[in-house]
Amino acid sequence: ATDGGGSVIIAYNESGGGGGSGESDDDSALYIAVFTSSMRSNFDIVASDVGSMQALVAGQPTQDSLQTSGWNYYTLQLGERVESVTLTLTPTSGDPDIYVSVDEHVPDLDHYILSSQDSGADRLFVPTSNAVRPPCTLVVGIFGWSDTHYTLVSAVQLKPCDAADDVCNGGGGDRPHALALLPGRSYNWGLRQPNASAFFVFSIVDASRPISLYLTPFAGRPVLYSSFDEAQLSPLPPARSPSVEGQLQSDEHSVSYASSNPQMEECRIRQQRHRDAGCTLHAAVFCALPCSFSVVGVAGGDAIGLVDGRPQGATLQAQAYEYFTLAVPLNASGVSISLSSYYGLPRLCISTGDDARPTLSPGGAVWVTQPAASLTISGSDPQFCAGCTYKIGVVSASEARFSLTASLSTTREPAVLLQDAIATRTLISSGECKLFRLEVADRTAALHISAVALTGFPTIYATYQPDDSPLVLPSPSHHGNDIGADAWSGVLDVALSQAEIVVPTG
Repeated sequence: ATDGGGSVIIAYNESGGGGGSGESDDDSALYIAVFTSSMRSNFDIVASDVGSMQALVAGQPTQDSLQTSGWNYYTLQLGERVESVTLTLTPTSGDPDIYVSVDEHVPDLDHYILSSQDSGADRLFVPTSNAVRPPCTLVVGIFGWSDTHYTLVSAVQLKPCDAADDVCNGGGGDRPHALALLPGRSYNWGLRQPNASAFFVFSIVDASRPISLYLTPFAGRPVLYSSFDEAQLSPLPPARSPSVEGQLQSDEHSVSYASSNPQMEECRIRQQRHRDAGCTLHAAVFCALPCSFSVVGVAGGDAIGLVDGRPQGATLQAQAYEYFTLAVPLNASGVSISLSSYYGLPRLCISTGDDARPTLSPGGAVWVTQPAASLTISGSDPQFCAGCTYKIGVVSASEARFSLTASLSTTREPAVLLQDAIATRTLISSGECKLFRLEVADRTAALHISAVALTGFPTIYATYQPDDSPLVLPSPSHHGNDIGADAWSGVLDVALSQAEIVVPTG
């Protein structure tokens, strides 16, 4: 069974399922039931043999799972007008990677055209080229370095079309596919061109619950727009400034719709009259200059799934809780949760396993922090639980906006993604190297990286990874453009307790 989405693998010889004795082709049938305790639910369900290829639909997320050293394969049909494809792989647990081939070639660890092998979340940009020449079939292989659950989504960018509307399928095909947001699942996205937009849709199955969209910027200045009327999202930026009262809302970090919002009330009335009726919130992220960000949709009461090493932003009303979940694998030896507050004094309360959602009340949580404080849980802590799902509550006495980053200590630990100008607090042991990643949206800008030491004497090292180039991790023996040349390292200034790196333009 799964809870709230996901996938399940049934072994061939598993008791109560699988393929039966194999004596005949019609030896057994597998029956699947889907139950919801809520008023209504929208979902997709796909069944396939392990190792077979599933068809991807642009903009529609696919949730799946893998066992260690296993493969899942997908196909995506590319028409003649396809200019590029972006694949985003977001694990809720484990460490999967993306490998891509074309047509009848099935990728493996040694044979592929493109790949993304970052620890944690992956995003792979696939431009058309001599190797990927539409019309063709893109074959996507997902490999699991450990047992993993993940979400895979593809976005297709089409070339401009000057032909008649019927040739261009209505003439509106130049806009990128809108990505369907799954409740509580964030997507890491990027826009490479100036004055570009990414589009999203969020299905509302119960309009009696408030909904929020959260935008977490990593680089650049993305702006979030949303409306129940898709036409309001064209053009961007809009000619008039959006307002909370109007049909079009806008913010650099979040938009929210209370259940009393007129559009939500209209949606709720429609759902009461027609049991299967749903409503769709349309959203777009606009960037005047190249940028990268994540976006997530959540209904009131739902939890947001944290991705190892990736910040997640949110806002709070006074005394209200926002909840998050974090899957901690069996091979984890510790957890660090960094809380960065823009304003307000949010606090963390955390529980594990089958415990109820944590609160600040006595006995309501295993761990509780002071306002605006981060938390590190070591494997030696008697309450530490490997193989558990941690429930994380954030609450503030006043309105607050914050960013939350969870980092797992594992054998293949991902680099923590930094947000531009937002501090991340962490702890390292003597002789240990902690890895971070900064996405550079504006390649003409100089970079300034600083570490403020609360205790100890850290040194910073940095390397640069151009697109589609092998990743070379920074270390005391390798940093800068070349070993020993233009070395990017920062040694602690004891008087200031600060280590700095400045990478000049160019």
